[in-house]
Amino acid sequence: MLLEQKNSNDDLTKENTELKNELQVWEYFDGACYHFSTDKKNWTESIDACVTMGGHLVIINSQQEMDFLKDKTEHWIGLTDAQEEGTWRWVDNTPLTDPKFWAQGQPNNHKGYDPDGQHCAMIKRGEWHDRSCGYPYKIICETKSCRAGG
Repeated sequence: MLLEQKNSNDDLTKENTELKNELQVWEYFDGACYHFSTDKKNWTESIDACVTMGGHLVIINSQQEMDFLKDKTEHWIGLTDAQEEGTWRWVDNTPLTDPKFWAQGQPNNHKGYDPDGQHCAMIKRGEWHDRSCGYPYKIICETKSCRAGG
């Protein structure tokens, strides 16, 4: 009986620690919360990972938000032209209306790494680049709540 209680307590302590660690990786900025992953996933897996955490891949709406994210490098953002080449849309299906954050010469749909082209966007040194959606990068998730699970 004591051994069962100890194992139960150990499990609860481990779960509590995991939850605290998960909550600590969300950063608050200007009304939203951001999770910066340390592991890498392809773009589709990144969408799923963000949804599982109660959010979505980051949608960048302002210069201030971009300034907040500028030090993040090689992270997926929620922008794609997979549905129609050259028509960039956010994961909530809103169109990209201000392309000022693309790096010079981007997006270029370079087919050297992927014959299907580059249809997903990532942030690198404060600028956006198009990349093959199958390539693994870190993830930036966004949500309105800093509580895990939305």
